[in-house]
Amino acid sequence: MFPDDIQNPLEEIYKKAYRSARKSSKKAKKKGDNPNIPALSRFFDSIPTVGDVYRIRDVPISKILGTVDSLRSVAFSPEYYPLFKLNTSFSESWQKIYEQICQDKQNEPLLAFELFNWYFICDGNKRTSVSKYMNKPSLILRTSTISPSIIEKHPKIFSKFLSLIGLVYFSSPKNEEKLEEIIDSYAPQTKTKEYEEDPRIYFINQVYWPFRQTCHDILENPKRSYVGDLFVDYVERYGFPEGKKNNIKKNIKQLIKEEKRKVKYSGE
Repeated sequence: MFPDDIQNPLEEIYKKAYRSARKSSKKAKKKGDNPNIPALSRFFDSIPTVGDVYRIRDVPISKILGTVDSLRSVAFSPEYYPLFKLNTSFSESWQKIYEQICQDKQNEPLLAFELFNWYFICDGNKRTSVSKYMNKPSLILRTSTISPSIIEKHPKIFSKFLSLIGLVYFSSPKNEEKLEEIIDSYAPQTKTKEYEEDPRIYFINQVYWPFRQTCHDILENPKRSYVGDLFVDYVERYGFPEGKKNNIKKNIKQLIKEEKRKVKYSGE
């Protein structure tokens, strides 16, 4: 299970995880990004779920985004690695969980909340951290979904959520509002099962994400906030970025070229 030539292999494993966490956290902070995992409590004072209905799910670990409690979020780097030093109660607990997972002694479902098809851990953040470090493919979660009524009361919550998870950034709150309007006005020519299940998630996966990838092909190290700005500008000028990729790329280059806006959109 562990190398024989290391006196305390669990400590060495924790040191590696900690060093990686520190490095990525510093890098994120330098770029102006969140140096920790996202916290659901930054949206809500209390978590409004759909009654007391819980479902047991085998969730891909890549869909586990963060924690519920903002106080716990500071203990982990963006990839959920531990940020507390060695020889703390936190590090000792993390190491113990690592050992138990290796011995297949950590199988009970973790409590989590779902929002926009992403999951936030309520209880079991250290096990999530260890599992991500070990590249486990999934975790068994006991999940409850955020009530749709709270989303309806906060129409701007989706764009803020995208910013929270690091997917779409804007330089101005006005563009957050514009993105909400753009998403609400979008309808694909063919309404697939994915679209019917969640039009917003479909829009991000099938419209925004390919656009973002094309921007990265054109611009070297683009600012994340201005890729979001560029998307809004593109839709206002040309409509939704669908169709031939070469035409989309041509239009993006034209937007960047106009008024010397490459300074605005390129990296720092």
